[in-house]
Amino acid sequence: SRVLFFESADHSIKNKKTYLAFAKAAFKQKRKMLKSNLMQYIGGAKELDLLRIMEELNLSKTARAEELTPAEFVDLYHRLGYL
Repeated sequence: SRVLFFESADHSIKNKKTYLAFAKAAFKQKRKMLKSNLMQYIGGAKELDLLRIMEELNLSKTARAEELTPAEFVDLYHRLGYL
């Protein structure tokens, strides 16, 4: 038998509730691209803003949520908070 200890990474997420809603939206439909899933979260009128932010973060517009690192995911969350 083994004892495992988990430490959470500090990504300075202040509002855990909105972050969880963001994560649920991003992973809602696994086979869809991240962009498509997030359009429901931020609203369709903000697609150009989302694409610009993804480009600034060097994320592919065809990326899926599971392809992002935890740090990239948190960066995207923070950037979208300003929309």
